[in-house]
Amino acid sequence: MAQISPPFRIALVAIALLGAVWFVALRPKPDTGADAPLPAAPGVTGLTNATKKATATQKAADASAARAEAAAAAASDGTASAEKTTVTKTPGGATVTKSTKVAKTPSGGVTVTKSAKVKPAPVAPANPAAPLVAALDRGRVVVLLFRNASSDSASVATMVRSIGARRKVVARVVSIKDVGKYQTFTSGTPIAQAPTTMVIGPKRNAKLIVGFTSRGEIAQAVADVRRAGK
Repeated sequence: MAQISPPFRIALVAIALLGAVWFVALRPKPDTGADAPLPAAPGVTGLTNATKKATATQKAADASAARAEAAAAAASDGTASAEKTTVTKTPGGATVTKSTKVAKTPSGGVTVTKSAKVKPAPVAPANPAAPLVAALDRGRVVVLLFRNASSDSASVATMVRSIGARRKVVARVVSIKDVGKYQTFTSGTPIAQAPTTMVIGPKRNAKLIVGFTSRGEIAQAVADVRRAGK
């Protein structure tokens, strides 16, 4: 260094200092991807999801409030209405459905509409003897056969139906099991076996044929009760 002239030594020192400053402060830093997204801090993802849920809940609340406001507006405009329906049963078994509707008119008045629907009670089966009584009232002779499943009953039933084809005779063939349904005619004349043929005249005079019979015997009984009624 003693052989180097002072000006040259000063230049070397300046170059060394400049190099140190270059490495420490002036050297360009490597590209770290300034445009890359920063990593999310812990807890940010959960906060984002909670925010989304809160936004959806707020939208639902806003929609509910809008519907409530629309209903209130409809009521104030007179379009709201209330309806009440009642269902009652009468002592006879009929069902009555009543509906009352109350609505507001645009002018502020109230309109009441009432309607009712009646469902009739089940009708009891008609008395099967009633048509036969009506036939007697018209001057007809009634031939009523109580039968069972025997061949004798089948033969008598054929005869009774044949007699019933006459203009002033009404014939009816029923099961012996249904004798209780014809108490109008059998209350004073018990029927105990089949076949039994009951011939009744317009004046309620009757002739009873128990067991197997013939067509001629039935026809004679018809003539007898008709004469007795005159």
